[in-house]
Amino acid sequence: MSSSVANLADAPPRLRVCIVAKSTPFIWVHHYIKAFRALCDVVTVGPALSAGDLAASGRSHLAHLVTSNDIDRGVANADELVGALPSDWRPDLIVSIQSGAPPVENIDWLSCPTAHISVDTWHDFAEMVYARPFDFVFAAQREFAAHFAAAGCAHAHWLPLACDPAVHRPMRVPVDQDVVFVGSAERAVHARRAERIERLAAHFSVFTNTALDGEAMSRAYSRGRLAFNSSVAQDVNMRVFETMAAGVPLLTNRDADANGLFDLFRDGEHLIAYDLVALAERYLADGAARQRIAQCARTEVLARHTYLHRVRALLDTISRHVDWDAARARPLRRGHGSLLDYVPAVPGRAVDYGMNAGVSKYALRRLGVTHFTGVAFRAEEAARRAQSFDAVAVRGGPDSMGGPFDTAFAVSAEDAGPAQDLLAEARALLRPGGTLVVGLSQRAVDDLAAPGGPGDLWAAVQSLGFVVLRMELRGPAHDDDVGAYVVARRQERSLKDIAREIYSRNPIPGLSLEETVARVP
Repeated sequence: MSSSVANLADAPPRLRVCIVAKSTPFIWVHHYIKAFRALCDVVTVGPALSAGDLAASGRSHLAHLVTSNDIDRGVANADELVGALPSDWRPDLIVSIQSGAPPVENIDWLSCPTAHISVDTWHDFAEMVYARPFDFVFAAQREFAAHFAAAGCAHAHWLPLACDPAVHRPMRVPVDQDVVFVGSAERAVHARRAERIERLAAHFSVFTNTALDGEAMSRAYSRGRLAFNSSVAQDVNMRVFETMAAGVPLLTNRDADANGLFDLFRDGEHLIAYDLVALAERYLADGAARQRIAQCARTEVLARHTYLHRVRALLDTISRHVDWDAARARPLRRGHGSLLDYVPAVPGRAVDYGMNAGVSKYALRRLGVTHFTGVAFRAEEAARRAQSFDAVAVRGGPDSMGGPFDTAFAVSAEDAGPAQDLLAEARALLRPGGTLVVGLSQRAVDDLAAPGGPGDLWAAVQSLGFVVLRMELRGPAHDDDVGAYVVARRQERSLKDIAREIYSRNPIPGLSLEETVARVP
């Protein structure tokens, strides 16, 4: 491993981070940006919420709270993003945050590391398509880290939501309600939540409201002896952390254990997981128990679960994989035409399957490769080229070749056999989400794309268990010249299968299973 690949302590004091998102003060985006600014030099890019956005979310009355990003414009692709940044400001890291902003196409053609934060993934499966070109994906719900990895994302991690202590805090207001809930309880969308609120209201005083800004929400919760939560899709939602930070005991459903609720907090110590009415009655009658839970929960979230904690965790995770010096040494925009131009920003452990890529460990080390293995098709070739690699092996079963690898290079050649076999064997050496960089001869392109056309080549590669990120046709004059460069990731499951599994447990209100699957890109 390169000496500069360690953790955040080895990174520069303040990374330059470009954040791409719609400017919105009402959801996680605002809190994340604030935390990034505390730790990094930040430039934000993207449009602000429009009047239509505000109307659709019932927040037109809060238009005065909307502010602009540092660069107040949408960007359609990587070139537009780089062109929008100050000319003397090169990002070390680009972070996209789910916010309703359109995808930035070709983000993988920038050589600096990139990350995407996905929160409401269950509501928009297109997130799993959008996230694939990024080097890192951080999912707010634990189960989706595995789904992102299976869908062909390179490095997928769980990053729960959090609180912002400056906003989510106890307020000096009269405590005049038994139970408070802030959020949507529209029956057409949240039937179970609405039914639970009605059950509580039959026994206790219940105050509900929606579309509040952060401080107004904290004031509302501070009126309650208990704060109510009912997650929609087994999710550990924002309300969990925000009510705890406000110092109000949280009464919440157990379903979110599927996404780590009880890995983060303990029932009876930090929260109250219902049996609804019976537990509400018990704790409303026991002020000391309520106070104990409220204090324990607030101490816990302030110590471990703020957005500052989340951003530190994100940066530490990325820094464990990234050689920052190597990343900065590369041109920000990638070139075209050499296999080295297609090396991922976070290449990790790499293998040259066939030893035909024409690159050495020295060149790849400068691009961040931490260990380089060569797999030869003939024993004599392994011996002859050994100095170009950290380790060599001869073609055989995956267990004998030191895998799984983060990146596999393969170049079709006469001794490689059929291109389909070459790609299938290279795939077996990759971990799930690992990246394939392949140079296909014109002969191999013609064979794979029969009866012809780029779409057939794309489909042929994907049929072997990959998702294609990039395909560049070269159109050479000779059959053995490189006819196409393809960059793809190893995929374990199709998005439609993942959507069916998730829907079977968490149906989307107003959409049938067939409609949901049909909407998957």
